[in-house]
Amino acid sequence: MSVWGKFSREQRNEYIKFLQVYGALSNLFRQKQGDLIPYLDSKFQETVFTKIFNGQNVDIGNTPHDVLSIFGNDRIGIGLKTWMGSKPSFQKVMQLKRYQGEINEYRSDLHSLAYKISEIKNERMKSDYERLGLSEDKNIYHYITRDKGIFTVNECAYPLIDLDRLKNLSVTPSALSWSDGNKDYRYTFGDSQIWQKFDSNNYNTLILNKF
Repeated sequence: MSVWGKFSREQRNEYIKFLQVYGALSNLFRQKQGDLIPYLDSKFQETVFTKIFNGQNVDIGNTPHDVLSIFGNDRIGIGLKTWMGSKPSFQKVMQLKRYQGEINEYRSDLHSLAYKISEIKNERMKSDYERLGLSEDKNIYHYITRDKGIFTVNECAYPLIDLDRLKNLSVTPSALSWSDGNKDYRYTFGDSQIWQKFDSNNYNTLILNKF
């Protein structure tokens, strides 16, 4: 069962209603005439999600998980995101600026570089598991994509990077790309950001609702 399915129908409907009302106010935030993609502030999304689904806001500044949801003995860490466009795309998921010097030592070997970046990401994830009492295999991203007049609510797995399966490595002057067979990643050298590809067609991604 998805995490979305663990919430009551009344909670899900109330969440959607809040998003619909906020989306209807998009003209108040629109900067360009003719832009019909609804607006959604990420902090509003986080506040509403936490309130309606009785979650705990656990984001203390660039930590991997935004909300903790508890169902009996299950503790689930949730990353919340929203962006424009539902086509597959890379989105920022982690800032590694304070590790930049350490990472740059591996620039001469692509596999070692991808391994080091993945290892750092996993270590930060595991630190949050300890902080929040999470397991490694139940956490999710809950994300909303926005197209012309439409919100799409999605859920996907939020795993560690499999360090033993790094493949499809490629590099440009600005970024390193790789995969672990489950997710595709990119690291941009200029801002020390890890990006992850979100694709609703992936086997571990669910489209929960469109409205």
